[in-house]
Amino acid sequence: MQTQDSTDYSLEVFAANFNNWTGDNYGYYPSLQIISTWYNKNNTTFGAFGCFNFTGSDLLGSGLYSNGVDVFFSKAFSKKLLFIFDAYTYINKRDTLTDYFGYNSSIYNLFSTRLRYDFNKYFDVIGGYSIMNNADSLLQSVSIELDFNITDRIILMASYSSGANVLDFNQGYFNSGLGVILNIKKIDISIMYNPWLNPLPPSAYGIKFYSPVLLSISTDLAKHFKKNKIKKEIK
Repeated sequence: MQTQDSTDYSLEVFAANFNNWTGDNYGYYPSLQIISTWYNKNNTTFGAFGCFNFTGSDLLGSGLYSNGVDVFFSKAFSKKLLFIFDAYTYINKRDTLTDYFGYNSSIYNLFSTRLRYDFNKYFDVIGGYSIMNNADSLLQSVSIELDFNITDRIILMASYSSGANVLDFNQGYFNSGLGVILNIKKIDISIMYNPWLNPLPPSAYGIKFYSPVLLSISTDLAKHFKKNKIKKEIK
């Protein structure tokens, strides 16, 4: 992570079978996601994230989707330490959360704080605390992610999270995975092996809505816009 010396922006577009922000697993169905980030001169960033996922039909033939919108803020205290705050609103018609945690509502809010520390140019760690609420539930969780930057184009990842329903501590879960991010000519390919999930998805959704492999392909459209703008200015 480098501190920011001037105003800049990014506009990343993702195609993925999971939600890059919440980690929700969409099985073998794709989603379209967009992250817009603005960087300013005092090492502060603001941004917004949106996700649309259409998963075809459930066992009863109903249309299914899960959409969400997030706004986030981050502050770099130094070249090594970064603070991130997120506020996420999620609309989930599929409502597998009812099976996961006993939720009756298909809309919930997620708030999280994270600290990222870069030990050196190769290794960084991200620790987080999240709290999610809706009409009748309150879920809190902690997470940790380790990133090993082999090169500017290859990053290895390991993650773990654990949580429980504050209103019913019998409802808990953990999740962990190993992955890699590859950068190939302005295209980022993220592959996460995510088999260690407890509890496993309910049998009604186990095959259809859960995949042990999470795949994301993305590019920063802003880089393409800037490149074309520079070419026009040169001409």
